[in-house]
Amino acid sequence: MRPRLKLSIHLLLFICLSPALVNAQSETAVEVGVPYERALTSEALDVYTVNVDDETFVYGYVDQKTVDVVVTLRKSDGSVLREFDGPGRGLEHFSFTAKESDVLRIEVAPFKKAEGDYTFVLVRREPVAQDNEGKIDQMMTAYSNGTTPGCAVGVYRDGEIVYSRAWGSANLTYAIPFTPETPCNIGSVSKQFTAFGIALLADAGKLSLDDDIRTHIPELPEFAQVTRIRNLLSHTGGYREVYNTFPLTGWDFEDALPRSEVIRMVQQQDELQFEIGKSSTYNNTAFILLSMVIERLTGKAFDVWMAENVFAPLGMTSTRFKMRRGQVITGAAQGYVPGSEGGFRAGGDFDASAGAGGIYTTIGDMAKWVHNFHTKDVGGRAVDMLSERAVLSTGDTLDYALGIGVVRRKGYTVLTHGGADIAHRAHVLIFPELDGGVFAMSNNSGYNPQLMTREIAGMFFPELRIDEEKASPADNEQSSESEEAASADTTAFDRVVGRYAFRDAPLEIEYTREGTTFYAQATGQPRIQLNMLSASEYAYQGVPGATVTFHLPPEGQADSATHHQNGDYKIIRKDAFTLDAEMLQEYEGLYFSKELDVVLHCVYEEDTLRLRRTRMEDILLSAEEKDAFTGGRVYGSVRFDRNSDGVLRGFSVSNARTKNVRFQKLR
Repeated sequence: MRPRLKLSIHLLLFICLSPALVNAQSETAVEVGVPYERALTSEALDVYTVNVDDETFVYGYVDQKTVDVVVTLRKSDGSVLREFDGPGRGLEHFSFTAKESDVLRIEVAPFKKAEGDYTFVLVRREPVAQDNEGKIDQMMTAYSNGTTPGCAVGVYRDGEIVYSRAWGSANLTYAIPFTPETPCNIGSVSKQFTAFGIALLADAGKLSLDDDIRTHIPELPEFAQVTRIRNLLSHTGGYREVYNTFPLTGWDFEDALPRSEVIRMVQQQDELQFEIGKSSTYNNTAFILLSMVIERLTGKAFDVWMAENVFAPLGMTSTRFKMRRGQVITGAAQGYVPGSEGGFRAGGDFDASAGAGGIYTTIGDMAKWVHNFHTKDVGGRAVDMLSERAVLSTGDTLDYALGIGVVRRKGYTVLTHGGADIAHRAHVLIFPELDGGVFAMSNNSGYNPQLMTREIAGMFFPELRIDEEKASPADNEQSSESEEAASADTTAFDRVVGRYAFRDAPLEIEYTREGTTFYAQATGQPRIQLNMLSASEYAYQGVPGATVTFHLPPEGQADSATHHQNGDYKIIRKDAFTLDAEMLQEYEGLYFSKELDVVLHCVYEEDTLRLRRTRMEDILLSAEEKDAFTGGRVYGSVRFDRNSDGVLRGFSVSNARTKNVRFQKLR
């Protein structure tokens, strides 16, 4: 499986451009249940067609035997419906519900010009089910057999569980089925529980959200600015992010990591990553530290205090935090990730994550949590505190409160958060005014819970459903001014169309225009319409608070832009840029990071500049411009710097959540 890095800020666009392909190799009208064996070359595009009627459900898969593929579903007019780009081996699932009669084109293309063999199978082509239960069963087809890691879904309304079901396996080794009663790791959905614990202590007068974190953890270093508890709760502090910093040292996500190392990492930090309170960058370190605050203030182990003061009062008897490697959670779902040669392998949990993640819970227990947002029987004022959105020092209000996202949809409050551990996935939507919500969890790392919860919410909560073809910015309570601006002269947009890459993460997005309508194309998602705010600024329709500002020169095309959403993310136009061998060899040498206590050897080998260290795969550097390189998932952005004589002094590394880690050149 090729590694991936997610920008997990609530609702942040996770975007990666599909490869540009030519030379359609074959076009095949497919039949249900018939396997199609194919060999794919680097420049090929295999096309499969299927006739669909109004309201037709389609599901199939590509068995990636020796090649990693991208699957794109298109209408007959060529417009993109969905794109699927998951594991590098094993099954690449695809599904879609056709609203009208058409001939769908299902394109199979190699990822990054890979070559090899695959098998294409169309499993289902059938009328869309007439009831909600049948529709959900169709959505879960890929997880509905005992040989696949499973998932569970719960729908809650008026304080009751109105739908609950599970599919697939909780443990492949022992063929144990996944049930709604199976405890499963919910990853970062855990953050709202940690925040609730802090809110309970604040409401009881045991602490203040404006406390300096060093009041409770005095061994943390003193910086020029004070980091307060509310900064940690809203991701507006400036500490290093643990799961994006330790990989820079060669640490693997399934390696051991004592919780004490999180404090040591911050102690080694020379300066804050950004001005406190001015922007937001999603940060697991913050919530691990908050769990330590609870321990030190109460004198009890974090998991024990949470069990006594949160889970027990709510009646969540099957919910607990996992605190250490190897800890047994009775009856829990074993997590799985795709195997390197297909199939699945067992995956572990992030070590040291308790507070930021680490909760194992069930569909029934989550119903009690969701219900309490309506009744406030447990916590009272502390429940309200969770949904009070953070305000930056700039005056901007975030779509994030205390450990949970907050948006408005058609006049209702929607609380939302996703979770992704190494091998588990989860997502919750909570509608406090409706005393309801939707929750999905899985032990399959390829599962997309956000897609499931949002589609299911539309089935059971029609008052929240938006017809995407008729949706306007007002449906998500954004200004309608952007809709009026969208009819402006398209000349300005033509200066920004193209493919852009995030500077600090291996993510890409393509901006296109069709007539007077502007789009951003995302991997695994339909196109997102853009609403023009000015010649250089556009809003992503249906994604509250997300905009992009292009950096326009006096004449010609934009060469970069900034994506704004709970923080600012630089994106660079993807134009060909190359350095010859002699220029690349100039960067060779040894580089040392005092903060990480790591030495990297920069070498030019096999026509490629690489960063090398023992027990770590080579980091391949791609030139973006002189002295600026991209380095993939972990070493997202590598920026060399020089003295006044032009001599290289070192470089700084940044990725999605860790910024400007300094390496000094030794020789």
